[in-house]
Amino acid sequence: MVEYIEDTIGPSPLMEDQERRCWDLVVGSGDLVDARLCASMTKGPHFTRQAWYGERLDQSRLDRFYISERGEWIHHIKKRDAPTKFFFARLKAKLSQEEMSGVVDTQGRLVEEEGEVLQEVHKFYKELYTEEVETEECRTKREQILRLVDRGFTEEQNRRLEAEPDKELITEIVRDLPKEKSPGLDGVTAEILVLGWEFMQQDCFWMVGEVWRRKSLWGKDRKGVIKLIPKNKRKHLLQNWRPITLLTTTYKIIAKIFARRLKEMLPALIDEQQTGFVAGRNIIDNILSLRLAQEWAQVSDQNCIFIKLDFMKAYDRIAHGYLWDTLRAMGMGQDTLERIKGLVVGGSAVVHVNGLFTKEFELQRGVRQGCPLAPLLFAMFTQPLMRLLREEERRGNIHGMNIGGESTLLHQLFADDTGISITMEEQQFARLQEVIREYEQASGARLNVQKSTIMQLNPGPAPEWLADTGCEIARPDRPFVYLGVQTSSPVDERSITESIVQKMMKKLNHWSNKLLSWPAKTCVGSKSPISTHVSRTLS
Repeated sequence: MVEYIEDTIGPSPLMEDQERRCWDLVVGSGDLVDARLCASMTKGPHFTRQAWYGERLDQSRLDRFYISERGEWIHHIKKRDAPTKFFFARLKAKLSQEEMSGVVDTQGRLVEEEGEVLQEVHKFYKELYTEEVETEECRTKREQILRLVDRGFTEEQNRRLEAEPDKELITEIVRDLPKEKSPGLDGVTAEILVLGWEFMQQDCFWMVGEVWRRKSLWGKDRKGVIKLIPKNKRKHLLQNWRPITLLTTTYKIIAKIFARRLKEMLPALIDEQQTGFVAGRNIIDNILSLRLAQEWAQVSDQNCIFIKLDFMKAYDRIAHGYLWDTLRAMGMGQDTLERIKGLVVGGSAVVHVNGLFTKEFELQRGVRQGCPLAPLLFAMFTQPLMRLLREEERRGNIHGMNIGGESTLLHQLFADDTGISITMEEQQFARLQEVIREYEQASGARLNVQKSTIMQLNPGPAPEWLADTGCEIARPDRPFVYLGVQTSSPVDERSITESIVQKMMKKLNHWSNKLLSWPAKTCVGSKSPISTHVSRTLS
């Protein structure tokens, strides 16, 4: 959407020869909309009226929006469907999927009144982020598990982590902040910071240095706004919403500094079975491992099962004490640990629901989805679990699938998506359950048994005990989806190919009414998520 050309601040040099055309023709040919009229109808007249801003057009919210975006719109008018970032943004369906019309409360009653919805959302997330009481047994289990973790951080790495960021690094971080993202409570976007860097850089340098010395953020920067994104169509259940936290620019800059430094260290710190958020590793490795397990189980006639574990609200349930003990066990320096604690401990949030905010609540556990550092912290959080599984295999308590010689395939993780391959024996599964319970007790994680799935790698008669596990059992006549890719047991290449075609056709049908040129269609086909999905599935 754009304003009329006469509402902008002075002539637009970007119009070039378009200035000679009638504005009505420009609007028609560019499929543009008068934003002032639309906003006035939906938000009220004072939202756009220049009188509200003291006759200052440059202070109008929509004028600012137009000034920042008009280059893109004029580029669209001139270039049409050239393969630009703006072009691809137009192709995305902008459906109002984030409206919460009603939720089911703890008594199973559907609540639709606005005030009650806010209360239920507040109650749900306050409880989710409230730390559980830590028992002596919990601390004992934690100590036992963390003894298996190696001290991976070297003295040199700790020195690099503890060094105060210089001006060059801070400038790089600011310029690399993701663009076109919603701001936190400070209202400062990456675009504003970059645009005004000449005037704001000294304040930013001082701010980073002060946080480094204090080892903590100011209170306002520890407060976030949680934006809820629906996972599926069952939006009346609060557990089916993904909480993304909008954070202040100060928070993101500090978190980015740690994330950049840690990212290059993680490959040497995290076991290769964790492929999420570790440089040089790929989700395709997990998918190929499952394919390998399926094929080898049938060739070698091994009775094995693949268990897809589903951990409830994995990011949000992380016990802070367990996380700090894990980082300490891995050899992280105390100063760095204190600074990371300063980002996490003492945080608070409000939830944004239908344009309104819930009451504020404290974040006593979890890491925030939306924090640049959170994925790396979560990767390190999973290290003790991988070492625990490896130790159980070494002791002979759990047998992974033999893939030739002394090589075995036991576990594979992509962030919190955990897949485990073991021999199909009731005793083996029972021991795995005990191991997971020990991990839950120590870390605060919780396994969702009903959403976890078991698939036989070598199709055959299923033992009776399999139905008593409480997990969903994958059926040969139904697809088994792992990390977004469909498979089955036995592998049915035809059904897999058909699923790819169906997804492609659905996406292409969405694009069919966009009136794209042939070059644009070619570009869309090669750059869209379809090509990524095909490469994963056919790997």
